[in-house]
Amino acid sequence: MNEGQLRLIAVDGGATKTDLVLFGDDGTVVNRVIGGPSNSSEIGFERSIRTLQALFTDLLAPFGANALPVRAIHLGIAGGGLAANRPRYRTFLHSFFPPDCAISNGSDAISALNAGLRQGDGMVLIAGTGSAVFVRSAGEIRQVGGWGHLLSDEGSGYDIGRMGLRRALQDLDGRLPGTRLTAMLEKEIGQPVDKAIPEIYNGGKRFISALAPVVYAAAAEGDGAALEILSESARQLALLLLAGSRHLSAPPFLVVLSGGLWSANDRLLERLVFKQLDDRFKAIIPSLPPVFGSAVEAMANAGLPADEAFERRFGETLPCPVRPDEDDVLTAPAAKVRYES
Repeated sequence: MNEGQLRLIAVDGGATKTDLVLFGDDGTVVNRVIGGPSNSSEIGFERSIRTLQALFTDLLAPFGANALPVRAIHLGIAGGGLAANRPRYRTFLHSFFPPDCAISNGSDAISALNAGLRQGDGMVLIAGTGSAVFVRSAGEIRQVGGWGHLLSDEGSGYDIGRMGLRRALQDLDGRLPGTRLTAMLEKEIGQPVDKAIPEIYNGGKRFISALAPVVYAAAAEGDGAALEILSESARQLALLLLAGSRHLSAPPFLVVLSGGLWSANDRLLERLVFKQLDDRFKAIIPSLPPVFGSAVEAMANAGLPADEAFERRFGETLPCPVRPDEDDVLTAPAAKVRYES
């Protein structure tokens, strides 16, 4: 990167990791740091701030006293769009960066949306530990679903894991016919499902979400109960998109897919969801991770365009992550799934 170029910072923070990138205004990535979770809903606000502070220090440390001033920064973080959190994160950013640095912050969902559409209109359908749709139309953002695992998150990894456990318990009770899920979940947990109730409740959302790959694995073996669960999950996700499309003026309805569930089992969930929708809905699979979407916002803060050339340069110079999970990934076994419509 030339010394005359501006330097900017993009951050994508979630429940499993935080991705930070230092880049130039032409899209050249200068440094990338990936650290632990920063979602305040998971780890608390104070710990989230400490995590971010340490990661910012690591990101800038290689440049020492010779580091150029940072012109703009965008912090896209899970929970960062909540009214109570936005000013708190902004206060932290202003305390860390100089007054002339253009600062913005908000939900990580906007970063995910930008990763596929830059700043265009459309939707992002998130299917990871949680689920939600965020719609952008004429610059206005609307949320559909995603009201937390106690009330919502249909079609998410948590919902799939919960339905799998419930179906296994129905098998053990004799309420419904047998399913391979029962033995597969027992093997994964290390004890019979009905004996593991204390561990399941203590583990909560994260423990249950981590069992979603077992449901995918059972579906790959043709288990009818597992296939029913995934079909219901797809139906709920399709309903989110149908509701979200009402906020868009006209088709095509562009849908960015974000979250670890989309890559499982040869993109089975994507096929099941879009099978229920007409051809007005167009899936977009981003070639770049959500931190690119945060970079788009940082560029807007600086009054600069994030065009195709910028996106191409960003992708060419972005270092590979230390670990493969670019998002809140729930990895299912790489198996073919037989699905009967």
